[in-house]
Parts: sequence; C-alpha cells; structure tokens
Amino acid sequence: MEVLTCKNASRLLSFVIILCMIIVGGVYREQCPINFLIPIYLIVYGVFLLVPTIGSIVHGRQEEDESNAEDGGASQLSPDQLMKSPIFSCVQGVVGCFLFGWFIAGNVWVYSAYPVVERNNSTSPDYCHYVLYDFAFTLTTLVWITLALGICAGVITVVCSVGKDGEDMS
Repeated sequence: MEVLTCKNASRLLSFVIILCMIIVGGVYREQCPINFLIPIYLIVYGVFLLVPTIGSIVHGRQEEDESNAEDGGASQLSPDQLMKSPIFSCVQGVVGCFLFGWFIAGNVWVYSAYPVVERNNSTSPDYCHYVLYDFAFTLTTLVWITLALGICAGVITVVCSVGKDGEDMS
C-alpha cells in the first residue's frame, strides 16, 4: 500500500486543477462573448501544464520503482539523466517561456473583462458564463498569491540564513 506523501499530494492536486482547467475551458468554450480567449486561455494553459505534471508524476513513480527494485545494470537512461539532459532542459525552457507569456496574456484577458463582465444575461455581448469566468479569475488570482507567498518565503529564508555560519553580523 502506497503512502500519500506531501509531494505526491501536491502532484495530485496539481493534476486535478489542471484537468479542471481543460474541462471548464472546453465545456464553456462558446459561452464567453466578452472575450472568446478566456476559455482558450484555460485550455491551452492546462494542456501545456499537463505534460510536465504527468512527467513529474511518472518520474516520481519511476524513482519509487527504482528504489524498490534490485540494481540490474540497465544501460538505458535513468529518469534523472533524462531530466538533466540538455535537450530536455531546452524544451523545458521554451515551454516555460511560452507559459509565462500565455499567463500574462490570460491576465489581460481575464482582468480586463472584470469591470464589465455580465454573468447572468447570456444575450449580452459582455456575457461570460459565471463558472468559466469565476474559475479563470480565481485561478489567475491564486497563481499571483502563490507567487507572492513563494517570494516572501524565499526572502525570509535568505534573511534568516544570513549570519548562521557563525559570522558576527555587526
């Protein structure tokens, strides 16, 4: 029986959120005349996040299998070697740059609609289905909150680690 570790739980949560992005974007694809790109933003962002997330899950699973298996002296590339290869790093960098740009574009599409979006009147040109818009808005905002918390945690870590090497800070 496999134990659900924090790392596995975060991978699973990421996978579920990404699937929700693709599903919500796909289901409500035609229901956002205020900006038809909002559902496309969710779908494309979800698909491009899905690939590395599945890779991470598979990689983690292979690490567990390898640690439980006997050393067989196989000549194939290990998952670690593959993940550290220059080609993989290059592809990962390109995908990362695309995702950053796509996220910024999604911010423009989602937040620019906020003041005028109509969630109830489906005949309005400013209409966007409430599930679609609220999901995109909440998800985009949560990414910014997570980023801010990560930066704060990093700064706190750096500040707290300064001077721990026995040096006098005065």
